[in-house]
Amino acid sequence: LDLGLPLKLWDENILLKTRQADFFDVILVGDGEELLEEFISEWQKLKSLDISRTEALTRLAATVEGAYVPELYEVEYECADGPVKSVKPVSSEVPAVVKKRTFRSRTLAASTVITPISAWENIHMVEAVRSCPEMCRFCLASYSTLPFRSASIEEGLIPAIDRGLEHTRRIGILGASVTQHPQFDELVDKLSDQKYDDVRISLSSVRTNSVTEKLARMLSTHDSRSITVAVESGSERLRNVINKKLENDQIVEAARVAQIGGLFPIR
Repeated sequence: LDLGLPLKLWDENILLKTRQADFFDVILVGDGEELLEEFISEWQKLKSLDISRTEALTRLAATVEGAYVPELYEVEYECADGPVKSVKPVSSEVPAVVKKRTFRSRTLAASTVITPISAWENIHMVEAVRSCPEMCRFCLASYSTLPFRSASIEEGLIPAIDRGLEHTRRIGILGASVTQHPQFDELVDKLSDQKYDDVRISLSSVRTNSVTEKLARMLSTHDSRSITVAVESGSERLRNVINKKLENDQIVEAARVAQIGGLFPIR
């Protein structure tokens, strides 16, 4: 199989950001942990066959659940710049509805490459949660990655962190709303253990009303100097409009607690 051009592959978020989805050969819908391996395996089989590009893409769409091939679907819009009215397959061989793949496990993602040549140099990234239960109306991270899932502390997070520490002393804990992990307080306690005293620990953006003095002290003692919270707007009225369930008093309290714990500035 010779496509003549490189295969153009993207994840599902492109569907939410552009109407030019037919620029891509294949869009994988959902989590990649199992989907990507299946896709690569099937693609390698197809490359060895003497079939056309269209037939190869049709087989991919038919055999790999979550593989959306834009050219095999006809999209109709309400108007030129309006919402989608319908999406219909142009071939009976492909599914009428492309099902999103959802990865369910006690562990989530972690870095496979640690390098000084990156935006976050020499840092081992560990995913604590995926999606977010708050459902702010503007947030792709919530809606495109539902349902909300969290990694097990004992089976997922701590083992992943310890593997990373074999190669670096910098750890980044990631997620759309890390502090809403159901065992987050336990994680803070574990990271406060003296075995992690020389480790620099960073968190991605945290929910404002979940900032505690204990969290702030743990971060400040592990070489973090600031904390990023997601207030989105200084207007409480606007926060209510976008479903950001956060009051002004909670923002002020988060800033106060963070400063007491040794973190400044607060972003």
